[in-house]
Amino acid sequence: MKPISFDGKTAVITGAGSGMGLLTSKELARTGAAVVMCDINGEALAKAADEINAAGGPGKAYAVVADVRKFEDAERSAALAIEKTGKIDLLVNFAGGNEARCCSSFKPIYEQPKEVIDWGLDTNLKGAVYFSRACMPYMVK
Repeated sequence: MKPISFDGKTAVITGAGSGMGLLTSKELARTGAAVVMCDINGEALAKAADEINAAGGPGKAYAVVADVRKFEDAERSAALAIEKTGKIDLLVNFAGGNEARCCSSFKPIYEQPKEVIDWGLDTNLKGAVYFSRACMPYMVK
């Protein structure tokens, strides 16, 4: 079986500072992709990108501190991918979480404050839409 290769590909990955976003970033870089790693946690993100780059694989990691709830951060992340690699081939939206857990509001959904519901919609839905909107024009080209 032919090994999978992402040589010459560029991936923008949200939620890349931990969890599935980090694992995907590592695997794509190991198989040759440039990974533009986006996360709100700058410290974890920098450590993760440094780890990938230190591994010496064929891929390269670029860290972008970004809040998926802000469209301007999505645009800035896409712009960095274009600046560093000239293209975007893949977008992987992993940023998100359970709003009750992330906002420490352990109540039934019908008792959740509006702010908790908004956090969930902004992060889990709008974040993916914002990044898709920011990256897709480059992907279509």
